[in-house]
Amino acid sequence: MRALYRASFELTSDHPPKQLADEIASDCYRWVLETLEKRGIGHGYTPPAGAATIELQKFDQEYELEALNASAADSIAWGLRFAHPDSDDPAVRWIVETTVFSPDGKLSQFSCSIFLARTGDRFSPVRRHSSRPRIVRDLLGKYSGKGGFPLSVTPFGCPLADVEFFAEYLQDPKRTHPVLFISPGEAGAVGELKAELIADHLAGVAYVVVAENADVTWKLGAIIPNQLNCYGGAARLYWPGFHVSDSPFDHPLWPPRKLNLFRPSSTKGLGQTVLDMVSNVAVFNLHKNFLTWDRLQEISRRFAIADAKAAGRSDEMIVLFEEENRSLTNRVGQLENQLNDLAGEVNRQRTLAETYRIALEDRKETPSELPHSLPASSIIEAIDNAKKAHPEKLAFSLNSKSEHKDSAFLAPDEVERAFNWLATTYYDSKTGRRSCPGLDKSLSETINGWHYSGHQKQSTVKANEAWYRCAWDSAPGKKLWILEHLKVGSSRRPEETIRIAFAWDEKTTRVVVGFIGQHQENTRS
Repeated sequence: MRALYRASFELTSDHPPKQLADEIASDCYRWVLETLEKRGIGHGYTPPAGAATIELQKFDQEYELEALNASAADSIAWGLRFAHPDSDDPAVRWIVETTVFSPDGKLSQFSCSIFLARTGDRFSPVRRHSSRPRIVRDLLGKYSGKGGFPLSVTPFGCPLADVEFFAEYLQDPKRTHPVLFISPGEAGAVGELKAELIADHLAGVAYVVVAENADVTWKLGAIIPNQLNCYGGAARLYWPGFHVSDSPFDHPLWPPRKLNLFRPSSTKGLGQTVLDMVSNVAVFNLHKNFLTWDRLQEISRRFAIADAKAAGRSDEMIVLFEEENRSLTNRVGQLENQLNDLAGEVNRQRTLAETYRIALEDRKETPSELPHSLPASSIIEAIDNAKKAHPEKLAFSLNSKSEHKDSAFLAPDEVERAFNWLATTYYDSKTGRRSCPGLDKSLSETINGWHYSGHQKQSTVKANEAWYRCAWDSAPGKKLWILEHLKVGSSRRPEETIRIAFAWDEKTTRVVVGFIGQHQENTRS
């Protein structure tokens, strides 16, 4: 069984959690029965009132419905499971799970998952697009929800007056859902893309934001780096965790000519592509309030054990049951942790694959107009890309002790991101454009494992001067002290350790990078 889709958002309603769960359960029952009726399946079934437990019900032998209520006095936990055959292949089954969870009896989280399964013993690929169940859109429209910020089934407009807010919103760590940003074409209109239909398609899994005119994208380009902007009729997906130092390949861009490949239905093509891309990542996102069917069953088992103990039925079977439940709970937790660990890498690899393909298509069509370089595969390429991207902000004057030409560091893309961080967050803090009171914290949040240091020990510098100076015409004696550095790794293994030493030159308002290597010499070397 393979997960194809997941959506999760906090419900915003004035109703108490129990009443809200009852109402949502009734909506889910109605959705299932309407689906059966549309498929010509007679049922004659009357669902219970509210969030109740429903033993497995079968309709026409192929359609199954069950529900489970594992609520307690201080928490709400209810879920529904609906399985039905694929319309094209009877050996393929779709399974939809919807749940409502309020562990504290206050805030309520709605979650939905779709799984694809093959019955029988035939081994062959099953390829289906992700799809958004109607119940997700209906509940979001009826009760509203949020993922750090309010979610909607309709697009948000971005007028000129809101550009600064939008730029902050893109970088806000509280944002949990991706943003699809659509820019206007040359005539000032979005063109063939119908943002309302795309927003409906992505309801519950992403925000859709539309620039009201070209001035919006021009102003946005003055706040975030141009290579991360979106303009001229293009569309771009900004993942949560967006930072101005990110590589442009981290956030997929669909230029107008790529959107034209979706014709005759650009709207449907882009909507489905983004939904597939987001779903490929969302299926790994099992946060603490995401109630899955497995978790719901575990909660139910736990309550059953507690009831049995309270009634004095503590025989050997209950002990074994408790041990099995504890083992299953630990196993589920381990698997969820593994999925979460893989999510970031899956996201990165899928995004890179898509953006590489788009970039290569662009290069074939307009080789002289490629908007940005491909991500670095070596330290030399990282330096070259940084020089092209930030010629007015970064300067490289590497001293004789640098090891950049022969570096064995295995993550040159991280080095490129470090240069981007220097040209954005660090540069802005030095020029007073935007304050950053915690540079080390900012860097470690931007690139996992990396750290910033603003000084070196005086004894170390004096004893190893050649390592801590570089040539620079505007410095006294044409030699510049490079006492700040970025670093990752603490071992002598060159594949996982690197240092970037630099200085801020006030005269030229540039960051001068003077050393790149595994380590600079110090008193302990």
